[in-house]
Amino acid sequence: MTDLLAVARGDRVHVEDDDVVRAASSEGLLGLLARAATNPVRELQIQAITIEAYSAFMAGELARIAGVFTERNVPLIAFKGPVLSQQLIVARYLRGESVPSPFLWTSLGSTLIIGLALAGTAVALYEREKILGNQ
Repeated sequence: MTDLLAVARGDRVHVEDDDVVRAASSEGLLGLLARAATNPVRELQIQAITIEAYSAFMAGELARIAGVFTERNVPLIAFKGPVLSQQLIVARYLRGESVPSPFLWTSLGSTLIIGLALAGTAVALYEREKILGNQ
C-alpha cells in the first residue's frame, strides 16, 4: 500500500509484485501506476491502455449525447461529484477505515442539494404544457 501512496504523491515506484497491481486496480489507480512505474510490466501497460481507451470512448459518448441535447435545445449538466464522493466513502468502509464526519456530511449535503434541484427541475418541466421537443 505504501507504493500506492507514493504513486498518489507523484513519486516514481518500482513494481515488484502483482499485489501492487491488484491494489492499484481495486483503487482505480492502474493508469497512474503505469506512468509512475520505473519498470512498467507489459500486463500493467495493457490494462492501463485499456482503461484509458474506455475513458476516451465514454468521453466521446458524453460529447455525442451532449450534442444531441444541444441540437434539441435541451439544457444538460453532466456531473459526478456526489457519485464519486459516495464511491470513495463506501470504498473506505469496505477497507475497514474510518470516514471523517465532514466527508459524510459533505457527501450527504451535495447529494441532497443536487437531488432536490433535479426534482425541482423535473416538476417545473412537467408543469409546462410542452415537455419535450417541438410539439
